[in-house]
Amino acid sequence: MKEQSVKANSHHVTAFDRFNRTFRVRETIDHNEDLPRQQYRVLLDDHWCDCSKFQAFRIPCSHAIAACAYAHRDAFSLLSPIYKAETLLQVYSVAFPVVAKEDYWPEYDGEVVWHNDTM
Repeated sequence: MKEQSVKANSHHVTAFDRFNRTFRVRETIDHNEDLPRQQYRVLLDDHWCDCSKFQAFRIPCSHAIAACAYAHRDAFSLLSPIYKAETLLQVYSVAFPVVAKEDYWPEYDGEVVWHNDTM
């Protein structure tokens, strides 16, 4: 988010529809990503940017962060819950049962797969 925020400071934002949070973001500086400077459509409510980084990584890209700044909206509110500490902690909130002694395991009647030592 920090790196994207720095890049966002160099973008120029135009509101297409401020009510629906639709923006056009134009890059003004080449950030050495081997891509030409372009314009991108950002739909904040849909978590969408034409660069596709926003959708792929579920983290606001620099274009979305620039649009958030223009709209006076907190870009962290668009961060996917998968990156938040409370989500990570919920993974470990479920108790794991104690594994029974192997003598009590039901007999397995299925295909046996062995690893390949050459791989």
